[in-house]
Amino acid sequence: MAASMGKMSGSKIVFSFFIVSFLIYGIVDFLTNHEENRCEMTYMYENPEYLKVPLGKNISTRFPQYKLHVYGEGKYKLTGIPVLFIPGNAGSYRQVRSLGSVALRMARDTKSKYHFNYFSVDLNEEYAGLYGGVLQRQTEFVHHCIKKILSLYKNYDHPPKSVLLVGHSLGGIVARALFTLPDFRPKLVNTIITQATPHQMPVIPLDRTLGQFYQKVNGYWKTHSKTSLNHVILVSTGGGMRDILVRNDLTSLQDIADEDHWISSSTTAVPKAWVSTDHLCSVWCRQMVLATKRALFDIIDPETKQISEDVDLKMSAFRYHFVSHTGAKKLNIQIPDQLVLEKEGLWVLKQENIWTFSELATTSLQYLVVPVKREEVDTFLVVSNVTLELSVEELGEITHIVLLVPPSTVKVEIMSEWHTDSERHLAYQLPGLFDLLITFPDSIFGAGTVLHLPNDTLHHRLKLRGFTGVLKSYKASLEPRFCLRKSNDPNEGSMMSLHVPWSHEDSFSFSRLGETVNLSLKLQSGKADDMTGDVELDLFLHPSCWYLLKISATPFDMAQFVRFYGFLLPVFFVAIILLTLAGQLRSYNNTNSFPDIITAVRDYTKPLYLVPGVLLSTYILQFSAVQQILGPLGLLDDTYIERKSGLWFQFLPLMLFIIALNVTCIQMLVFSFGINNMSKLAGLIFVWLPDSVFRLGWILQLAMCAVSVLVSVTLCGGLGIFVCHVLLYIKVLRTCYLSRKSSDEQSISKYNFYLSLFFLWFGILVINSPTLVVWLKNLQYSVMLTSDPSLPVALICCSTLFVILYLDNPESGRPGYGIVAMVIHCLAVVMVAYGMVTVYRIPYFITVVLLLIVSSQIVHTFFLNPQPKSKSE
Repeated sequence: MAASMGKMSGSKIVFSFFIVSFLIYGIVDFLTNHEENRCEMTYMYENPEYLKVPLGKNISTRFPQYKLHVYGEGKYKLTGIPVLFIPGNAGSYRQVRSLGSVALRMARDTKSKYHFNYFSVDLNEEYAGLYGGVLQRQTEFVHHCIKKILSLYKNYDHPPKSVLLVGHSLGGIVARALFTLPDFRPKLVNTIITQATPHQMPVIPLDRTLGQFYQKVNGYWKTHSKTSLNHVILVSTGGGMRDILVRNDLTSLQDIADEDHWISSSTTAVPKAWVSTDHLCSVWCRQMVLATKRALFDIIDPETKQISEDVDLKMSAFRYHFVSHTGAKKLNIQIPDQLVLEKEGLWVLKQENIWTFSELATTSLQYLVVPVKREEVDTFLVVSNVTLELSVEELGEITHIVLLVPPSTVKVEIMSEWHTDSERHLAYQLPGLFDLLITFPDSIFGAGTVLHLPNDTLHHRLKLRGFTGVLKSYKASLEPRFCLRKSNDPNEGSMMSLHVPWSHEDSFSFSRLGETVNLSLKLQSGKADDMTGDVELDLFLHPSCWYLLKISATPFDMAQFVRFYGFLLPVFFVAIILLTLAGQLRSYNNTNSFPDIITAVRDYTKPLYLVPGVLLSTYILQFSAVQQILGPLGLLDDTYIERKSGLWFQFLPLMLFIIALNVTCIQMLVFSFGINNMSKLAGLIFVWLPDSVFRLGWILQLAMCAVSVLVSVTLCGGLGIFVCHVLLYIKVLRTCYLSRKSSDEQSISKYNFYLSLFFLWFGILVINSPTLVVWLKNLQYSVMLTSDPSLPVALICCSTLFVILYLDNPESGRPGYGIVAMVIHCLAVVMVAYGMVTVYRIPYFITVVLLLIVSSQIVHTFFLNPQPKSKSE
C-alpha cells in the first residue's frame, strides 16, 4: 500500500479522497435528505383476504410461479367493476390492499350504487427492473388473467367488457405491453393508471432484453396512439424527490402517446395530495389513493355501471383530480350558463381593495358581492381552498363579482384583493456560476436575493429566469416580519409554490402565521430545447405581516448529481481501465516492462485522452444526415437520450471523467492493499505446497474455465462469469505472491497484467450480476435461465480467459501490442458515447478488448514465435 501510494503524489491522493468524500456525501444526501413523509396511512376495517382465483391446469402449468388473487374484506360480492393491480420490480400482490380497502370503504360510506372488485397478480416478486427477460412472460400471464376476470362476470346484469389496470413501477410497463401481444384484443383495456412507472426508459438499462422490451412497447405506442390505442386513457404519476428509485422525469408520457389521451403529473402537484412519495409509498399513500378513487368513481357510466368509454369524460375527470381542481370532491361537468341566486341568502358588500372573510362555521347561505374596480388596478385575486385570479380586461362589462359561501360546519376563510399585475409579477435572473464566485460568500451563506414584501398584500410571483439545469439548486426562505396579529389557527399562515411550466411537478411549502416558510428549489426534470417558459415562484402571504424573501444558492448539491447522473459513471470507470490497459500495453511493447496499475492510471488516464474524442464523436452523431442513417439501425449514441431529456451539457463528460478517475484511484489503492495482504496470507499456504500441486493447479484452472463455459450454456451466463471471476481472483493472488517472492521483471509484469484484467472482469461481473440473482430466485422453477442476455458475453469472455490462462504470459516486444493498444483507446471513446446510458453495452466492448488481447497472443505464440509452453502453475 505504501509503495503504491508512493507512486502517486500526496496532493493527488488528497484530491482523490476529497472527490470520493464529496461523492459519498452526495449519495448519503440523496438517500436521506428529503422532506418528511407526509403521506397518511390507509386502514382496513375488516380482515383482508386475498382469495386465489383458479386459472385452469394449462395456465397453471405454463406459469407455475404466477398466481391471480381477488382482494376482499368481510362479505364480498363479485358484481362490481373489475380492476387489476400489477406489481412492479420485486413487488407483492398484497400491495393492492390500500386501493381495494379505500374503494370498498368509499362505496359503503357514500352508499354508492357502484363498487369495485380489485384483483391482483402475484408475479413471484421477480426482479423485472434488473432482468428484462421476465417481462414478456409476465405480460402474457396478465393477458390470461384479464380474460379470466371477465369470464367471472358472465352472469352479471351488466357484464364488463374491459378491465381497468393499475400498474406500480414496471407493472405499468407490463400493462402497456399487453397491446403488443399479437392475440390481445385492445378493447379489453381502455384505462391504465400507473404509479412511479419509468415510462421513458429503464432506470438503469442493465441488460439487452430490458432495453429491447422498452423499445418494442414505446415504439408500438408511438405508432398506434391514434389508431388501435385511441380509446385508451393513460395516467402516470411520479413520486417527486422522495422516490430515489425512479426519477420523476422518467414517469413522463411525453412523446410516447397521443397528448389528448394521457396525463403525467408528480404527486407533489396532485390537488389535495401535494406530497412527495417514495417508491413503495406511492401504492399506499392515502392522499393519492383518495385522488385515484375519486377519479374512478367519476368515470363510471350510470347506464352500464362500468367504466365509461367516453374518452373526453375520462380525460376531464383525471385532469380534474390529478392536475387542476376547483375544491369540490366530484367533477361537475354540467355547469349551468345561468345561476339562480336565492333571495333568502345573506348579501355582504365587499368594497375594500383587500379584505378577509372568516367564520368558524356558516349556518346559512351567504353572497359576498365585490364591485369591479377599473381604476389603478387590473387584477382581482381571491384565495380560499382554491385560488382564482382574474384580469379586469377579461371581465368585460361585468360590474360585480359574486362569491357564494354555502352553509358549512367547518371554518370558512376567504381572502381577496385588487392589485396591479405588473407590481406583483416580477422577473429575477438567478445567479449562475460566475455570479456565485464574484458574490461569494453572500450568494451561498447569505442570500443572493432579498425582496421586501409589505403587508396588505396576498400574492407575489417571481419568474426565475435561468433556472433550467437540474444541477442548479437554490433555497427560498420567506420570513414574516412585524405581524400585526397572532393566530393559533393551524390553517392560517403563508405558502410558497414552485411551478415548472414544462411538467406537472409543482411543489409547495406552508407554515403557520408568524413562522418562516422554507422551500427547496430543485427541478425534477430537465428542460429540453423545445420547451418554453420560466420556472415561477408563487408567494401567498398573510395580509397582516411584512415579509422578507431570501433566495440563496446551494451549488454543492451533490444529491441532484447522484439522482440524474450517478448511473452514467460506470462507463467512465470502465473507460479509465481501458485507457490504463492501453497505456500498459504500449509501455510493455516499448520498454519490456508492464507498469503497475497505479502508475498506469497516473500516466495514461488524462481527460485529454478521452473527453475530446467523446465530444467530437457525439458532435458528428448529432448531424441529421448521420442520424437518418444510424437511427433505423438503433445506433444513435446515448447523448441523444440525455439531450432529449434536457440533461446534457458540454462539460458533463469532463465532470464525470474527473469524478470516475479519482474514485478509481482510491479503489485501486485500497484493492492493491488488500491483494498484497491477502497474497501474504496465501503465501503461508503456498510455501508448503510442492511444485507438483501447482502444476495440477494449472490444469484445474483450465478445467474451471471449461466448466464456466458449460454452466453458462446449461444454467446461467452470470454463474459462468462469477466462476471465472473467482478463478481470476485466485490467479491475481498467486501472481502477486510470486512477484514478491522472485522480484523479477517477468513475474511483476505478469501480476500487473492479471490485475488489470481483474478490474475489467469485475466490470463484466457487476453488470451481469442481476441475471445471476434472478437465476437463483427462480431455481425452484427452472434450473436454466431463459432468454439469458449474459450468455453471449459469458461464452466469449470465459473462452478468452481459458486462452489467457493457457498462454499465461504477456510477452514483451510484440509489435501487435501497439496496434491493440491503439484500438483499445478508440474503443474506450466509442464505448463512452454508446454506453453512457445503455449500460448493458459495456460488457460487449470489454469482450472485444479481451478478444483483441487473445488474438494478439495467439498470433505471436503459435505463428510468429512458436515455443514450447512451460506449465509451472
